Amino acid sequence: MPIVSVERLYQAVQNKIPLSTDFTAVDTSRPFMPETLTQLYHTEYYDDLTIEQRLRYNQLFALRAIEQLMTLEARFISLVIRRSRRSPALRKNAPLCHCMQEMITEENEHYNMFRSLNRLAEPAIYQHQDMYFARMSLTERASLELLAFLPGITLFLLWTLLILEEFSTHISRQMLQQRKSPLGQLEDNFLKAHLEHLEDESRHVAICANALIELLEESSITSRNLNARLLHYFMGEYMTPKRGGIRVVRHLCGEFPALENRETRMLNAVRQQSPDPLIWGAINSVTAMPTSNAMMQRYPEFSLREDPGATT
Repeated sequence: MPIVSVERLYQAVQNKIPLSTDFTAVDTSRPFMPETLTQLYHTEYYDDLTIEQRLRYNQLFALRAIEQLMTLEARFISLVIRRSRRSPALRKNAPLCHCMQEMITEENEHYNMFRSLNRLAEPAIYQHQDMYFARMSLTERASLELLAFLPGITLFLLWTLLILEEFSTHISRQMLQQRKSPLGQLEDNFLKAHLEHLEDESRHVAICANALIELLEESSITSRNLNARLLHYFMGEYMTPKRGGIRVVRHLCGEFPALENRETRMLNAVRQQSPDPLIWGAINSVTAMPTSNAMMQRYPEFSLREDPGATT
């Protein structure tokens, strides 16, 4: 597929509609996201849960999914974009640099929108904190900050950003496409937030792709190969279920003591989902992540696909 041009992106930024965050009271009798986007759904233990337990698990996992988006938008995007804009190849492209700067502003707006939604949905958890399920340790935060300043890895950072940004658009699209589930119609505020998120994120994916093309065309083979190896290693680590999904299961079992005797088995089932079927399935789907797949086809050393010739 063709990548949206910088000219079209610049015009889209100039004509963008401001983010709307007029949320209403959250209906906690309804699911917050499609069941298929949750981890336990893909295990044998999901069918053993009662409808009430499935609904609550769904809601908790949706809160965790929003925290993951917030983690990406809080600091990582700003660090990567600011670093990338300093590259000589990008400094001379004023329209693209303007789009990248606007991207930072919009991601901050997304963070505030998602924080407001989580607090509205679960004030007992989020009254005094933004992160509960997907929180990082001080060491992890320091490592992230350090990573963004290491020399010679701008390509790796931008590739990572492209993939995670487009995966987030896939999640938002699935929210809108799977509005009905066996648990009921998805909650209106969560649908609204993901629709607002998708409006900007689709443009952000194209911004990342254009910035990568500018840098890749002037990079050496050695630099490309080094950054490609880093990308493969990092995504291999990222696609392994980490603590967020584990904390959701533990919190669920804390709310439902009847699940105590199944907690260990459910936790092990989540841990065994490596690589994570949600993101891995999206990466291997042209439909789910068309821009990333077009870029991986154009620069095959960065391909993460199991089958580079697949067109699903």
